[in-house]
Amino acid sequence: MAVYMTVMIGTILQDPVIPTTILTAIGAATFAQMGATIGVAIRTRNAQLRGVAYGSIPAAVFGVTEPLIYGVNLPKLWPFLMGCIGAFFSGMLLKWFDVTAVRPGGSGIFAILRVEGWKNQILVVVSWLIAIGVACGLTILTYVEKIDEYKYSNRLTRRIKAKAIKILVANGTSTEVAKQTCDEIGVEYLHLVKENQELFKNYMKFLTTKTSIETKLIKVKNHEENLLKAKYKKALKLKNKIDKVDRNLVVSAIADYQNFNLDAAKGVLQAKLDELFTANQQLEVNYQETVKKLTKAYQEMLDKYIKITDATMFLNYKAGYFNAINACEINYGIIDPDVIAFSKAEKQQLKILSMAKSGGN
Repeated sequence: MAVYMTVMIGTILQDPVIPTTILTAIGAATFAQMGATIGVAIRTRNAQLRGVAYGSIPAAVFGVTEPLIYGVNLPKLWPFLMGCIGAFFSGMLLKWFDVTAVRPGGSGIFAILRVEGWKNQILVVVSWLIAIGVACGLTILTYVEKIDEYKYSNRLTRRIKAKAIKILVANGTSTEVAKQTCDEIGVEYLHLVKENQELFKNYMKFLTTKTSIETKLIKVKNHEENLLKAKYKKALKLKNKIDKVDRNLVVSAIADYQNFNLDAAKGVLQAKLDELFTANQQLEVNYQETVKKLTKAYQEMLDKYIKITDATMFLNYKAGYFNAINACEINYGIIDPDVIAFSKAEKQQLKILSMAKSGGN
């Protein structure tokens, strides 16, 4: 909205009006992000995320994109980027045909009021469809439910290894010895992650099924609550008109409200949930023990890298390894992801450590 107002003040609110393509492109960007969210809803196995995605789409139709951007696209990152690409293609179309905004208009579908002439309005709608189609299609093709524990850990370890080798070589260690030393440090942790990939896969399936049942149970409870509200209103309405309606109707409506429930449907779902927990009790125990074991392993690995390089800032990579081994629970919102962050001083210190100390000898 701030961008929209800034552009609008300098263009269509001027006298005379300065037509601009930027405002029509901003409208198309809304539908591009909506398209990316549709792609997520189609691809995800997370029933909870799918519900959030579908629930945020109606708001986006009227220009409110915060729920789908911050609730779906941005946390997954790639859908957000695919939405940006969809907006790019739709914006190119609008620029190619010089479809400009000439007056203030609403957001979402009401953005069509910003342009003049039915031909331009048709082009605006076409740009929306392109934005949705491109963003949705690209999201479906590129969507990743969660990071792969082993691949991400391996990529992170290679990054640390490269920095450690550079520091060791700068301090006089031969490249061959430095590589061999760093290779030996990361082997144990990566081996543990790799041998537990099947465990992670099974735990992911468990969480997927669990979330699906829980989502259905929540829907049944919400449906029950809505029906009870309707029955209560009906009973109250009849009670207030008790002198004008049959007394038996009032009694029947009150009894219907008091006795109504969806316990049978809730009971079936709760039984499935209990059965699922019972069947996967050992899986949960194994998963938690494995996470503890891997946490200890990557902490020891980082300590070894720090010992040979004096680069204490390597501890910041703990956040990345935490995200890797907890990818399943992060994906389902059970725990929050951590962020790898280096301060300016730490970056400078790492740069100094990587500079050859023997350069002046």
